[in-house]
Amino acid sequence: MCKRFPSPLLVPILLFSLMFLCPVVSADCSPHEVYSVSSVSQVDGWILVEVSHWSYICEMIAGEWVERVDTVNSYLILTDGRRAFLVGGFGPPLDWTMPAGFLNDTLYAVRISTYRETYKNVTLTINGKPRSFPLIRNIRVEEVYRFKDDCFELVSKCIDITYPNGTSLKNCNDTLIKLFEPPTSKLHGSRIREKRFMTRLGVVNSSLTAFKAKNRVVLVNESVITVPISMSIRDVPLIFGIENGTIVKLPIEPLQKITCNKTRTGTNTPSTSSNLTQICGPGFVLVLLLLFLMLKECS
Repeated sequence: MCKRFPSPLLVPILLFSLMFLCPVVSADCSPHEVYSVSSVSQVDGWILVEVSHWSYICEMIAGEWVERVDTVNSYLILTDGRRAFLVGGFGPPLDWTMPAGFLNDTLYAVRISTYRETYKNVTLTINGKPRSFPLIRNIRVEEVYRFKDDCFELVSKCIDITYPNGTSLKNCNDTLIKLFEPPTSKLHGSRIREKRFMTRLGVVNSSLTAFKAKNRVVLVNESVITVPISMSIRDVPLIFGIENGTIVKLPIEPLQKITCNKTRTGTNTPSTSSNLTQICGPGFVLVLLLLFLMLKECS
């Protein structure tokens, strides 16, 4: 039986048709971040700057790369004119890692961390050979800080430990604060212009606004700033100070740099030995039995 093959002329025709059927990809879009100061307020003589943030990503729509808003949130930065600190913010993902805001006119900051750790090694004998298996537990630590006397005091700490059998242990020394409010009062500073300095920073058509802080004058860049997506807020030219008559960018430091030396908490991570006595029940034995059967089935 003779097989019929398509004519060689069909190949260029198919390629030519694909040029019209397949969308043309545009390379004009590039992911980026946009920052803009939305408010400036005062807390015990310090200047609190609220910075709105938009994260843009690229998405293929109708054959073209189009930018789309991916994340919207706000950061809170506290400064006395000499140093600046990242207090936290609100909006995803800051709500899950570093929420911050006001409660009864007091500024609070929360730090939430999660990690996994091995708390016990179990040895099982399979086909005459001993095998060691680590048991992993999930740990979530939530710390609440309150701004008082020029530093953040640790006022509440909660440790939540979850084991493989579903047992959860909590060790909390106080009620955690959940409902924060954004800054409500706003300050109005004096606008100044320093075009040469801002041009050196790569930010053109920008103006600085001066505010009186506890130690020095703070200069805030209130223009809209667009930066590459890889740039952190700590590197964005937002807050400046004056040293020896020269405008200098204030580095934004982490909250740990402004925490108080003395804290009102005595919470420690529960000891491993005490936890093991609480989870060695039927659920824990069932976990080991299932693990043994799975390994025996695979061998």
